[in-house]
Amino acid sequence: MGKRSKSIKKTQKSRQIDELKKQQEIIQADIQKHLRQEEYGEVINKLAELIQQKCYHAESMYAGAYSYYKLGDYKRAADWVNNTLTYAPQHLAVRILLGRLCLQDNRIEEALQVSEYVLEHGKGILKDNQLAELHEMLTSYAEMGAIADASDYPEVRKFLNLDAEVKTSANVANDDEPVSGVQDCCRQTLASVKPLLEKIKILNTFAAGYYMSDDKASAEYLLAEALKLDCGHQGTLRNMAMLQIAKGDKDKVQEFISKMDMPDFVLLNCLQRR
Repeated sequence: MGKRSKSIKKTQKSRQIDELKKQQEIIQADIQKHLRQEEYGEVINKLAELIQQKCYHAESMYAGAYSYYKLGDYKRAADWVNNTLTYAPQHLAVRILLGRLCLQDNRIEEALQVSEYVLEHGKGILKDNQLAELHEMLTSYAEMGAIADASDYPEVRKFLNLDAEVKTSANVANDDEPVSGVQDCCRQTLASVKPLLEKIKILNTFAAGYYMSDDKASAEYLLAEALKLDCGHQGTLRNMAMLQIAKGDKDKVQEFISKMDMPDFVLLNCLQRR
């Protein structure tokens, strides 16, 4: 009887494990279904059920990270990216999402490093939609000069066909016109699926780069496009006011300062010194 009792318990335990596994597979399938249907809240709820059962399924965790990203909760998205990479370090889709999160935080160098890894390890594996996402994510940064040296990120350069591009004197700006290509890059950023605040941040970031290289026309163009997205964005208004101070246009400085929520003593001080 003792042996028979142990055998029965063993069979029952095996059935319980099989039943639990089936339940988890159903939840995993539900997560993918909700993800396809862009029901991101449901994805997160189902993922919580899966984790409660101590099932750490990489595709489901990636679905959770992506859902948090689409819902604008970038902190939790980053947490679930890290969780996914803990259990699946080679997961390429989650690394693409990591690249997006790096760009969201203005960590361009890290985003390019991640993209280089994905392209290097994803040869022949990446799907068309993933390649398209990478191309959309990288193009504006590359064309605005984020990849300056031929030795930087060879896979990214090859992917974007940068080394085949011919640089001409048309890329040299005068004092009144933005450099050639800035408008195209700006249009690509505006047409992308990035969140509104990310687009504004991108435009301000590259405006800062042109400002530091003394290309005020390109910087002004990018800031003006950012203000079209949000005419009351305080950071953009402040940057535009600083740019006008550098240009010596006091009337425009006053115009942008007047649109800010509160007086900015730093701007006023800079204006007084002119």
